[in-house]
Amino acid sequence: MPSPDELPAELAQALKRLAQEVQETTSSHAGMDKCVANLGSLMQQLESAIAKHQAATASVLKQAGSKPDAKSLAKVQEQQAAFNSQMLKLQMQMQREAQAMTSISNVMKTHHDTIKNSISNIR
Repeated sequence: MPSPDELPAELAQALKRLAQEVQETTSSHAGMDKCVANLGSLMQQLESAIAKHQAATASVLKQAGSKPDAKSLAKVQEQQAAFNSQMLKLQMQMQREAQAMTSISNVMKTHHDTIKNSISNIR
């Protein structure tokens, strides 16, 4: 294969653009991998929060016996409110990660299309 100095200017430019696009795509893949890891972590937090909430609710209801009193019900409601707040925070984090993933995906598609067009132009 001829060296870049021996290639026509247009072809050399196309190869440079292609190399830049490959680097940017690699960076986008790293961003996507980070988003996937963050989503995995958020899912684990969600599962942990659900398990803790279920255990705490079961414990309060068990202590209350067959006829829970107002104090026990209030405690369950407090736990439910705390759980709902935690779930809302996790949901918001997951939405931000999903938006980031969508943005990265769109950038990657644009890069792919650009590379594809560059290759087509070389032919």
